Formats: sequence, C-alpha cells, structure tokens
Amino acid sequence: MRHRALLVGLLLSFAVLTILAARPAIAQTAPTPDPSAQITSPVAGGNLFGVVPIVGTANNATMQTYGLAYLQQAATNPTWQPLAGPIAQKVKDNTLGQWDTTKLPDGIYQVRLRVTLRNGTVLEAYARDLRINNQPPTVLPTLPPPATVTLTPTLGPTPTPLFVQPPTLTPQAANIAVPTEPPLAPTSDSSIAADVPATTLSFGALQSAACTGALLAVIAFAVGLGLTTVRARARRLAGRQ
Repeated sequence: MRHRALLVGLLLSFAVLTILAARPAIAQTAPTPDPSAQITSPVAGGNLFGVVPIVGTANNATMQTYGLAYLQQAATNPTWQPLAGPIAQKVKDNTLGQWDTTKLPDGIYQVRLRVTLRNGTVLEAYARDLRINNQPPTVLPTLPPPATVTLTPTLGPTPTPLFVQPPTLTPQAANIAVPTEPPLAPTSDSSIAADVPATTLSFGALQSAACTGALLAVIAFAVGLGLTTVRARARRLAGRQ
C-alpha cells in the first residue's frame, strides 16, 4: 500500500509539473488575427502628423458595427478615446476613418479597431507605437537652377590686310644701235649757204629720194620710148603714101 501511494504521488507531481511547464508556452502563443478586422495603415512605428487616414478592413458576414479609438501609450492612466463609430457600413481595404492628429500633443499612440458581430463577439485589431509629431520636418527651399551663362566671343580689331608691293623694276637703258648719218660736206657756195638753211639729212630720207628718182627715170624712159615708136610708125606711113 505504501508503495502504491508513493507511486501515485509521483505521478501526480509529474503531471502538475508538466502543466506548469506548458503554461508559459501557451501564454506566449499569439492569437491569429481575424482577416475581417485589420488595420493596414498607418503601420506600427510610423511617424504621423496632420490628418491621417486609417485604412483597413471591417468586413465580416455577421458584422453589426465597427468603431475606432486611440490612446496615448505614455499617459499616466491611458484610456481609449473614441475616434470614429459605431459605423454599420462594411469596409474592405479602404478608409475606415480620419484621424486629426493636430489636436493632440506630440507623443506615442496606438489605434484600435473593434468589430462587433451580431452574436456579441468582438474582433479587434491594433496599430501600435505611432509617433505623432505635429511639427513636420523642415522643408529645404528649392534652389533655382543655375543661370545659364552664354559666353559671347569678343571680336578683336579687324586685322589690316598686308599689301605686298611688287618689286620695283629698274628700267635698264636699251642698247639700240642707231645708224649715224655721215655729215654732209659744207657747200662752198656762200650764196646757197646764206639763202638755204642748213638741213640735216638722214639715211632714210636719202633712200626715199633715190627710189623716187629711179621711178621718175623709168617713167621718163618709157615716155621717150613711146614717142620714138610713134614717130617711127608715122614716118613709115608717110613713106608708103
């Protein structure tokens, strides 16, 4: 009997230890999110300012209404503040509501989507660690594009054309042989010398005079020959008569 009681005690202790060892593993298992209740934007850890659209899905076949809420994570007593809803219209991958962050102090927030079904079941989705900064980053001024500088070449003075003078030809005296006329012998007749001025005759003039004299002589000879012939014929005719 004692051995049986001891064995039963050991088995019970082993079972209790097994259950205790399995509890942390069960607690660490996260529930699978329901696709009919999701927040896709903003994403966890995002920086927000201004009016932020909350995008997601609230689309269950038995959905009754959905609602949005937010809270500041670092607050002393964080409480959920209504953001939108309850809304009965189903939404799939679209805007669930608008969140005006300019009315909130800067800090870290989270947003909750709660979908209520007709049987009373509540489906929830969260977007955590959302940092709100209502002072947007300083936008650097856009610098104008650098001005395009067109360099216009400056024309210098027009170069003066160089005129090349042709070489000066030095005239050379032509050695032309001019026939020298022999001087005429002075006339002894003093009266002719007194009346007729002295004339220098050239070789060309003498040649021309000689030709003229020869022509006149030929003409005179021809005329004399003709007259002689005529006279001879006249005498023959007279003798026949």
